[in-house]
Amino acid sequence: MTISNRFESHRRLLMAYGFFLTLAAFSSTHVKAGMDLLAQGMWKDPATGLIWDRCSLGQKWEGNSCVGDASEVDWEAAKNLTQKHQLGSHSDWSVPSVAELHTLVYCSQGFEKEYSIPATPFAGDFLTGQTCNKNSSNPAINTSIFSMAANWDYWSSTTHSLSGILPDLAWSVMFDGGYAYSLAKWPKKSVRLVRRAEVLSRESFLLLFGKELRVKSDEFEASFVKSLKLDESDAKLMQEGMWKDPATGLIWDRCSFGQIWNGSACDGTANRYSWAEAHDALKNYNLGGYNDWHLPTVVQLRTLVQCSLGFHGEKHIPAEPFSGGFDTLDICKDGSNVPSLNTNIFPNTPTSFYWSSVADDNRENGSWGVLFGLGSSYVSDASILGRIRAVRGNHSASRERIEELFRQGSTIELPEK
Repeated sequence: MTISNRFESHRRLLMAYGFFLTLAAFSSTHVKAGMDLLAQGMWKDPATGLIWDRCSLGQKWEGNSCVGDASEVDWEAAKNLTQKHQLGSHSDWSVPSVAELHTLVYCSQGFEKEYSIPATPFAGDFLTGQTCNKNSSNPAINTSIFSMAANWDYWSSTTHSLSGILPDLAWSVMFDGGYAYSLAKWPKKSVRLVRRAEVLSRESFLLLFGKELRVKSDEFEASFVKSLKLDESDAKLMQEGMWKDPATGLIWDRCSFGQIWNGSACDGTANRYSWAEAHDALKNYNLGGYNDWHLPTVVQLRTLVQCSLGFHGEKHIPAEPFSGGFDTLDICKDGSNVPSLNTNIFPNTPTSFYWSSVADDNRENGSWGVLFGLGSSYVSDASILGRIRAVRGNHSASRERIEELFRQGSTIELPEK
Protein backbone atom coordinates (compact mmCIF):
# COMPACT_ATOMS: atom_id res chain seq x y z
CA MET A 1 0.00 0.00 0.00
CA THR A 2 1.41 3.44 -0.93
CA ILE A 3 1.97 6.18 1.60
CA SER A 4 -0.92 8.18 0.15
CA ASN A 5 -3.26 5.19 0.39
CA ARG A 6 -2.17 4.43 3.96
CA PHE A 7 -2.84 8.04 4.87
CA GLU A 8 -6.24 8.05 3.18
CA SER A 9 -7.25 4.75 4.75
CA HIS A 10 -6.55 6.10 8.21
CA ARG A 11 -8.16 9.48 7.63
CA ARG A 12 -11.27 7.91 6.11
CA LEU A 13 -11.70 5.86 9.26
CA LEU A 14 -11.50 9.00 11.35
CA MET A 15 -13.19 11.56 9.15
CA ALA A 16 -15.09 10.30 6.11
CA TYR A 17 -18.40 9.85 7.88
CA GLY A 18 -18.10 12.85 10.21
CA PHE A 19 -17.44 13.11 13.87
CA PHE A 20 -20.00 10.48 14.90
CA LEU A 21 -17.83 7.70 13.49
CA THR A 22 -14.80 9.30 15.13
CA LEU A 23 -16.41 9.33 18.54
CA ALA A 24 -17.65 5.76 18.22
CA ALA A 25 -14.13 4.50 18.91
CA PHE A 26 -14.20 5.88 22.46
CA SER A 27 -15.72 4.62 25.68
CA SER A 28 -19.03 6.19 26.70
CA THR A 29 -17.14 8.59 29.02
CA HIS A 30 -14.96 9.73 26.14
CA VAL A 31 -17.99 10.04 23.86
CA LYS A 32 -19.61 12.42 26.34
CA ALA A 33 -16.38 14.40 26.71
CA GLY A 34 -16.02 14.51 22.95
CA MET A 35 -19.61 15.63 22.46
CA ASP A 36 -19.12 18.32 25.10
CA LEU A 37 -16.11 19.65 23.21
CA LEU A 38 -17.98 19.62 19.91
CA ALA A 39 -20.87 21.51 21.50
CA GLN A 40 -18.37 24.13 22.70
CA GLY A 41 -16.93 24.60 19.22
CA MET A 42 -13.89 22.35 19.60
CA TRP A 43 -12.84 18.95 18.25
CA LYS A 44 -10.27 16.58 19.69
CA ASP A 45 -8.53 14.49 17.05
CA PRO A 46 -8.31 10.95 18.46
CA ALA A 47 -5.31 10.22 16.25
CA THR A 48 -3.06 13.02 17.52
CA GLY A 49 -4.70 14.30 20.71
CA LEU A 50 -4.76 17.83 19.28
CA ILE A 51 -7.79 19.97 20.12
CA TRP A 52 -8.95 22.19 17.25
CA ASP A 53 -11.13 25.26 17.04
CA ARG A 54 -14.01 24.29 14.75
CA CYS A 55 -14.24 27.90 13.56
CA SER A 56 -11.67 29.92 11.67
CA LEU A 57 -10.01 32.80 13.53
CA GLY A 58 -12.39 35.78 13.61
CA GLN A 59 -15.54 33.64 13.71
CA LYS A 60 -17.43 32.78 16.89
CA TRP A 61 -19.09 29.56 17.93
CA GLU A 62 -22.75 30.05 18.74
CA GLY A 63 -24.59 26.91 19.79
CA ASN A 64 -24.12 24.71 16.77
CA SER A 65 -22.34 26.74 14.11
CA CYS A 66 -19.70 29.37 13.40
CA VAL A 67 -20.94 32.92 12.82
CA GLY A 68 -19.25 36.04 11.52
CA ASP A 69 -16.54 36.61 8.97
CA ALA A 70 -13.19 34.88 9.31
CA SER A 71 -10.12 37.12 9.59
CA GLU A 72 -7.52 37.20 6.84
CA VAL A 73 -4.14 38.22 8.22
CA ASP A 74 -0.46 38.04 7.41
CA TRP A 75 1.81 35.57 9.20
CA GLU A 76 3.02 37.95 11.93
CA ALA A 77 -0.51 39.16 12.70
CA ALA A 78 -1.71 35.56 12.97
CA LYS A 79 0.80 34.90 15.75
CA ASN A 80 -0.15 38.07 17.63
CA LEU A 81 -3.91 37.48 17.45
CA THR A 82 -3.62 34.09 19.14
CA GLN A 83 -2.63 35.83 22.38
CA LYS A 84 -6.15 37.26 22.68
CA HIS A 85 -8.02 34.10 21.68
CA GLN A 86 -10.10 32.35 24.32
CA LEU A 87 -12.39 29.39 23.73
CA GLY A 88 -13.76 26.92 26.27
CA SER A 89 -12.06 28.93 29.06
CA HIS A 90 -8.67 28.12 27.50
CA SER A 91 -6.14 30.77 26.50
CA ASP A 92 -3.32 28.50 25.27
CA TRP A 93 -4.41 28.43 21.63
CA SER A 94 -1.74 28.73 18.97
CA VAL A 95 -1.17 28.59 15.22
CA PRO A 96 -0.50 24.93 14.29
CA SER A 97 2.71 23.69 12.70
CA VAL A 98 2.42 22.66 9.07
CA ALA A 99 2.56 18.99 10.09
CA GLU A 100 -0.27 19.51 12.59
CA LEU A 101 -2.35 21.48 10.09
CA HIS A 102 -1.81 18.92 7.34
CA THR A 103 -3.38 16.19 9.51
CA LEU A 104 -6.72 17.90 8.78
CA VAL A 105 -6.38 17.47 5.01
CA TYR A 106 -8.91 14.97 3.71
CA CYS A 107 -8.93 13.98 0.03
CA SER A 108 -12.00 11.84 -0.63
CA GLN A 109 -10.39 10.28 -3.74
CA GLY A 110 -6.83 10.05 -2.42
CA PHE A 111 -3.74 12.05 -3.35
CA GLU A 112 -1.97 12.60 -6.66
CA LYS A 113 1.56 12.45 -5.22
CA GLU A 114 3.77 12.58 -2.15
CA TYR A 115 5.56 15.54 -0.63
CA SER A 116 8.03 16.30 2.13
CA ILE A 117 7.02 18.78 4.86
CA PRO A 118 8.81 19.85 8.05
CA ALA A 119 7.95 17.54 10.96
CA THR A 120 7.77 20.37 13.54
CA PRO A 121 7.27 20.05 16.52
CA PHE A 122 9.44 16.98 15.87
CA ALA A 123 12.80 16.92 14.13
CA GLY A 124 13.28 16.17 10.44
CA ASP A 125 10.59 15.80 7.75
CA PHE A 126 7.45 13.78 7.14
CA LEU A 127 6.46 12.35 3.77
CA THR A 128 2.74 12.82 3.21
CA GLY A 129 0.10 12.96 0.49
CA GLN A 130 0.00 16.11 -1.62
CA THR A 131 -2.76 17.47 -3.88
CA CYS A 132 -6.12 15.71 -4.04
CA ASN A 133 -6.97 13.49 -6.98
CA LYS A 134 -9.57 14.75 -9.42
CA ASN A 135 -13.20 14.49 -8.30
CA SER A 136 -12.23 14.75 -4.62
CA SER A 137 -14.65 16.80 -2.57
CA ASN A 138 -13.68 20.41 -1.90
CA PRO A 139 -12.62 21.92 0.46
CA ALA A 140 -10.21 19.12 1.38
CA ILE A 141 -11.34 18.91 5.01
CA ASN A 142 -14.22 17.35 6.92
CA THR A 143 -16.85 20.09 6.79
CA SER A 144 -19.03 18.12 9.24
CA ILE A 145 -16.49 19.16 11.84
CA PHE A 146 -14.98 22.41 10.56
CA SER A 147 -16.35 25.67 9.26
CA MET A 148 -14.23 27.12 6.46
CA ALA A 149 -13.28 30.73 5.79
CA ALA A 150 -13.85 32.27 2.38
CA ASN A 151 -10.09 32.01 1.85
CA TRP A 152 -9.18 28.31 2.01
CA ASP A 153 -5.44 29.02 2.37
CA TYR A 154 -4.46 28.66 6.07
CA TRP A 155 -1.27 29.76 7.80
CA SER A 156 0.92 27.40 9.81
CA SER A 157 3.46 28.56 12.40
CA THR A 158 6.32 26.80 10.57
CA THR A 159 8.93 28.96 8.90
CA HIS A 160 11.02 27.77 5.97
CA SER A 161 14.64 26.93 6.80
CA LEU A 162 15.81 29.50 4.24
CA SER A 163 13.86 32.36 5.82
CA GLY A 164 17.11 33.74 7.21
CA ILE A 165 18.61 33.93 3.72
CA LEU A 166 15.63 34.89 1.56
CA PRO A 167 12.79 37.26 2.41
CA ASP A 168 10.87 35.62 5.26
CA LEU A 169 9.08 32.46 4.18
CA ALA A 170 6.49 30.39 6.04
CA TRP A 171 4.41 27.27 5.33
CA SER A 172 0.68 27.15 4.80
CA VAL A 173 -1.89 24.55 3.76
CA MET A 174 -4.27 25.18 0.87
CA PHE A 175 -7.51 23.27 1.47
CA ASP A 176 -8.59 24.03 -2.09
CA GLY A 177 -6.91 20.94 -3.49
CA GLY A 178 -5.19 19.75 -0.30
CA TYR A 179 -1.51 20.70 -0.46
CA ALA A 180 1.18 22.36 1.66
CA TYR A 181 3.63 24.95 0.36
CA SER A 182 5.86 27.79 1.54
CA LEU A 183 5.58 31.45 0.55
CA ALA A 184 6.42 34.95 1.78
CA LYS A 185 4.81 35.93 5.10
CA TRP A 186 3.01 39.07 3.91
CA PRO A 187 -0.05 37.66 2.02
CA LYS A 188 -3.28 37.62 4.03
CA LYS A 189 -4.60 34.16 4.77
CA SER A 190 -6.99 32.39 7.12
CA VAL A 191 -6.04 30.82 10.46
CA ARG A 192 -7.29 27.80 12.41
CA LEU A 193 -6.05 27.53 15.99
CA VAL A 194 -5.08 24.45 17.97
CA ARG A 195 -4.39 23.39 21.56
CA ARG A 196 -1.84 20.80 22.58
CA ALA A 197 -3.61 19.37 25.62
CA GLU A 198 -1.55 16.16 25.56
CA VAL A 199 2.04 15.23 24.88
CA LEU A 200 2.23 14.68 21.13
CA SER A 201 3.48 11.34 19.84
CA ARG A 202 5.70 11.23 16.78
CA GLU A 203 4.36 7.73 16.13
CA SER A 204 0.80 9.03 15.75
CA PHE A 205 1.97 11.43 13.04
CA LEU A 206 3.95 8.66 11.34
CA LEU A 207 0.79 6.57 11.27
CA LEU A 208 -0.97 9.38 9.44
CA PHE A 209 1.85 10.40 7.12
CA GLY A 210 3.16 6.92 6.32
CA LYS A 211 6.86 7.20 7.14
CA GLU A 212 9.69 9.61 7.81
CA LEU A 213 11.70 10.99 4.96
CA ARG A 214 15.39 10.70 5.70
CA VAL A 215 17.81 11.45 2.91
CA LYS A 216 21.56 11.76 3.28
CA SER A 217 23.33 14.35 1.19
CA ASP A 218 25.87 11.84 -0.09
CA GLU A 219 23.07 9.91 -1.83
CA PHE A 220 22.69 12.89 -4.16
CA GLU A 221 26.32 13.92 -4.47
CA ALA A 222 27.07 11.79 -7.53
CA SER A 223 24.08 13.24 -9.42
CA PHE A 224 24.20 16.87 -8.33
CA VAL A 225 27.84 17.80 -7.58
CA LYS A 226 30.22 17.33 -10.49
CA SER A 227 33.84 18.34 -11.01
CA LEU A 228 34.49 20.78 -13.81
CA LYS A 229 35.88 18.85 -16.79
CA LEU A 230 35.48 20.41 -20.22
CA ASP A 231 36.69 19.85 -23.75
CA GLU A 232 38.73 22.59 -25.46
CA SER A 233 35.83 24.33 -27.24
CA ASP A 234 33.79 24.46 -24.03
CA ALA A 235 36.82 25.72 -22.12
CA LYS A 236 37.11 28.65 -24.55
CA LEU A 237 33.45 29.53 -24.02
CA MET A 238 33.93 29.34 -20.26
CA GLN A 239 36.86 31.77 -20.46
CA GLU A 240 34.66 34.19 -22.39
CA GLY A 241 31.87 34.06 -19.81
CA MET A 242 29.62 31.47 -21.45
CA TRP A 243 28.77 27.82 -20.78
CA LYS A 244 27.39 25.19 -23.14
CA ASP A 245 25.17 22.65 -21.41
CA PRO A 246 26.18 19.25 -22.84
CA ALA A 247 22.76 17.83 -21.95
CA THR A 248 20.65 20.39 -23.82
CA GLY A 249 23.04 22.15 -26.21
CA LEU A 250 22.02 25.55 -24.83
CA ILE A 251 24.69 28.25 -24.37
CA TRP A 252 24.26 30.32 -21.22
CA ASP A 253 25.63 33.64 -20.02
CA ARG A 254 27.60 32.77 -16.89
CA CYS A 255 26.72 36.14 -15.37
CA SER A 256 23.30 37.51 -14.53
CA PHE A 257 22.34 40.36 -16.84
CA GLY A 258 23.91 43.60 -15.60
CA GLN A 259 27.00 41.90 -14.21
CA ILE A 260 30.31 41.97 -16.11
CA TRP A 261 32.53 38.93 -16.79
CA ASN A 262 36.10 39.73 -15.68
CA GLY A 263 37.75 36.56 -16.98
CA SER A 264 37.12 34.45 -13.89
CA ALA A 265 34.02 35.78 -12.11
CA CYS A 266 31.02 38.10 -12.44
CA ASP A 267 31.48 41.66 -11.17
CA GLY A 268 28.79 44.11 -10.22
CA THR A 269 25.10 43.83 -9.37
CA ALA A 270 22.52 42.00 -11.45
CA ASN A 271 19.80 44.32 -12.74
CA ARG A 272 16.10 43.76 -12.06
CA TYR A 273 13.30 44.21 -14.57
CA SER A 274 9.60 43.70 -15.04
CA TRP A 275 8.74 40.89 -17.46
CA ALA A 276 8.21 43.28 -20.40
CA GLU A 277 11.42 45.15 -19.61
CA ALA A 278 13.31 41.86 -19.42
CA HIS A 279 12.36 41.06 -23.02
CA ASP A 280 13.52 44.48 -24.21
CA ALA A 281 16.77 44.42 -22.22
CA LEU A 282 18.30 41.65 -24.33
CA LYS A 283 17.53 43.15 -27.75
CA ASN A 284 21.00 44.71 -28.14
CA TYR A 285 23.00 42.24 -26.02
CA ASN A 286 26.08 40.92 -27.85
CA LEU A 287 28.17 38.87 -25.42
CA GLY A 288 30.90 36.98 -27.32
CA GLY A 289 29.95 38.81 -30.51
CA TYR A 290 26.57 37.03 -30.68
CA ASN A 291 23.35 39.04 -31.01
CA ASP A 292 20.79 36.21 -30.64
CA TRP A 293 20.61 36.19 -26.84
CA HIS A 294 17.09 35.88 -25.43
CA LEU A 295 15.09 35.04 -22.33
CA PRO A 296 14.96 31.27 -21.70
CA THR A 297 11.69 29.37 -21.55
CA VAL A 298 10.79 28.13 -18.08
CA VAL A 299 11.87 24.60 -19.13
CA GLN A 300 15.24 25.91 -20.27
CA LEU A 301 15.73 27.99 -17.12
CA ARG A 302 14.56 25.12 -14.93
CA THR A 303 17.32 22.84 -16.28
CA LEU A 304 19.85 24.93 -14.33
CA VAL A 305 18.28 24.18 -10.95
CA GLN A 306 20.45 22.02 -8.70
CA CYS A 307 19.40 21.03 -5.17
CA SER A 308 22.29 19.49 -3.24
CA LEU A 309 19.98 17.56 -0.87
CA GLY A 310 17.22 16.76 -3.35
CA PHE A 311 13.69 18.10 -3.69
CA HIS A 312 10.51 18.35 -1.63
CA GLY A 313 7.98 17.68 -4.37
CA GLU A 314 6.96 18.18 -8.00
CA LYS A 315 5.63 20.96 -10.23
CA HIS A 316 3.87 20.91 -13.60
CA ILE A 317 5.38 23.54 -15.91
CA PRO A 318 4.78 24.57 -19.54
CA ALA A 319 6.98 22.52 -21.88
CA GLU A 320 7.92 25.27 -24.37
CA PRO A 321 9.73 24.91 -26.77
CA PHE A 322 7.95 21.52 -26.77
CA SER A 323 4.17 21.15 -26.64
CA GLY A 324 2.17 20.46 -23.49
CA GLY A 325 3.83 20.37 -20.09
CA PHE A 326 6.51 18.70 -17.99
CA ASP A 327 6.40 17.34 -14.46
CA THR A 328 9.65 18.26 -12.76
CA LEU A 329 11.05 18.07 -9.24
CA ASP A 330 10.57 21.33 -7.35
CA ILE A 331 11.66 23.16 -4.17
CA CYS A 332 14.98 22.21 -2.60
CA LYS A 333 15.03 20.29 0.65
CA ASP A 334 15.92 22.25 3.76
CA GLY A 335 19.69 22.62 4.09
CA SER A 336 20.38 22.50 0.36
CA ASN A 337 23.04 24.85 -0.97
CA VAL A 338 21.90 28.31 -2.07
CA PRO A 339 21.68 29.61 -4.68
CA SER A 340 20.24 26.42 -6.16
CA LEU A 341 22.51 26.09 -9.19
CA ASN A 342 26.14 25.26 -9.92
CA THR A 343 28.08 28.31 -8.72
CA ASN A 344 31.29 26.98 -10.29
CA ILE A 345 29.59 27.68 -13.60
CA PHE A 346 27.44 30.65 -12.57
CA PRO A 347 29.43 32.65 -9.97
CA ASN A 348 27.99 35.45 -7.86
CA THR A 349 24.39 34.46 -8.63
CA PRO A 350 21.77 36.18 -6.42
CA THR A 351 19.23 33.99 -4.59
CA SER A 352 16.51 35.68 -6.61
CA PHE A 353 13.60 35.22 -8.96
CA TYR A 354 14.63 35.00 -12.65
CA TRP A 355 12.22 35.62 -15.50
CA SER A 356 11.45 33.12 -18.24
CA SER A 357 9.91 34.07 -21.58
CA VAL A 358 6.71 32.12 -20.88
CA ALA A 359 3.44 33.83 -19.99
CA ASP A 360 0.89 31.88 -17.95
CA ASP A 361 -2.27 30.85 -19.79
CA ASN A 362 -4.37 30.78 -16.63
CA ARG A 363 -3.41 34.04 -14.94
CA GLU A 364 -3.79 37.48 -16.45
CA ASN A 365 -0.47 39.37 -16.33
CA GLY A 366 1.21 36.29 -14.91
CA SER A 367 4.52 34.93 -16.21
CA TRP A 368 6.72 31.99 -15.26
CA GLY A 369 10.11 32.18 -13.62
CA VAL A 370 12.48 30.34 -11.28
CA LEU A 371 13.49 31.33 -7.75
CA PHE A 372 17.10 30.22 -7.33
CA GLY A 373 16.95 30.62 -3.58
CA LEU A 374 14.51 27.70 -3.34
CA GLY A 375 14.85 25.84 -6.64
CA SER A 376 11.21 26.53 -7.36
CA SER A 377 9.34 27.32 -10.60
CA TYR A 378 6.18 29.40 -10.32
CA VAL A 379 4.02 32.14 -11.86
CA SER A 380 4.50 35.72 -10.69
CA ASP A 381 2.85 39.00 -11.59
CA ALA A 382 4.57 40.41 -14.67
CA SER A 383 5.03 43.77 -12.94
CA ILE A 384 7.36 42.53 -10.21
CA LEU A 385 11.10 43.01 -10.69
CA GLY A 386 13.06 39.87 -11.53
CA ARG A 387 16.53 39.13 -12.81
CA ILE A 388 17.68 37.73 -16.16
CA ARG A 389 19.92 34.85 -17.26
CA ALA A 390 20.44 35.13 -21.03
CA VAL A 391 20.61 32.07 -23.28
CA ARG A 392 21.40 31.25 -26.91
CA GLY A 393 20.17 28.43 -29.12
CA ASN A 394 17.37 25.92 -28.89
CA HIS A 395 17.20 22.49 -27.29
CA SER A 396 19.25 19.89 -29.13
CA ALA A 397 18.07 17.31 -26.60
CA SER A 398 14.91 15.32 -27.30
CA ARG A 399 11.75 15.72 -25.24
CA GLU A 400 12.42 12.28 -23.77
CA ARG A 401 15.91 13.35 -22.67
CA ILE A 402 14.55 16.49 -20.99
CA GLU A 403 11.93 14.40 -19.16
CA GLU A 404 14.69 12.07 -17.98
CA LEU A 405 16.77 15.01 -16.77
CA PHE A 406 13.82 16.47 -14.88
CA ARG A 407 13.23 13.13 -13.16
CA GLN A 408 16.90 13.16 -12.09
CA GLY A 409 16.47 16.68 -10.78
CA SER A 410 19.23 18.56 -12.61
CA THR A 411 20.93 18.72 -15.96
CA ILE A 412 24.16 20.24 -14.67
CA GLU A 413 26.22 17.15 -15.25
CA LEU A 414 29.47 18.02 -16.95
CA PRO A 415 30.96 15.42 -19.34
CA GLU A 416 33.91 13.32 -18.30
CA LYS A 417 37.06 13.99 -20.30
